[in-house]
Amino acid sequence: MNKELPYFQFMVGDWFKGDIQCCKHETKGVFIDICAQLWRKDGMLPPDHDTLARLCRCDKQCLSNALAELDHWGITSRNDDGMIVVDFITEQLSEMAEKHERRVQAGRKGGMVSTLRKSSNAKAKPKQCLSNAQAFSDTESDTESDIYPDDFASFWEVYPKKKNKGAALKAWKKQKRIMPNLDRVKEVVLALSRSKDWTKESGQYIPNASTWLNANGWDDEIDTSKNGQSINEPRDKDGHFPY
Repeated sequence: MNKELPYFQFMVGDWFKGDIQCCKHETKGVFIDICAQLWRKDGMLPPDHDTLARLCRCDKQCLSNALAELDHWGITSRNDDGMIVVDFITEQLSEMAEKHERRVQAGRKGGMVSTLRKSSNAKAKPKQCLSNAQAFSDTESDTESDIYPDDFASFWEVYPKKKNKGAALKAWKKQKRIMPNLDRVKEVVLALSRSKDWTKESGQYIPNASTWLNANGWDDEIDTSKNGQSINEPRDKDGHFPY
């Protein structure tokens, strides 16, 4: 069970505007139970319908029908190990894990600074010692550079939706072996940022970066009704899209 936060974030707007509204009311109820169980089980549930039916306190047929409907709309999915996952739960857990790791690293480095101070001469000049604020600031900076590699940082800089960075980094590391080069990925992101789907209603329908990466978003085609260009159209002599 998640020990740092006893609840997960639930966005009412996302609920009423999301694909979950295409599902039956019974399926919606099962989905809430699945989300609560995922929060307790560190974001993954085994695809055992007998066990899940007991956890959700419904019969096996009801559970099976609900999962089939949720899978159809892409609301639930499976990870590489075949476990049931829900993106927004995974993203929140990843973000919390990232914050926890940063606090741990900051505590370790802060402890090292404290130890060094105690062993130094009590008459040392003030300029020879770091203040607590400086030490913490340096720790945060070091940890930031350790967590986010340069290629991911470059991608994050151009991706328009700045949410759940930790989950995005996890997806980046997972997908890096199959994604094209960084320039290609950034080019597609910049092109999609001008597309109809990503600009309508002030960008409300831009997916989180982790969702986009896990779905191989660099293969997406751009809606030509706004740009007049397709992502698969020929590039110029330098290999870039002619935007």
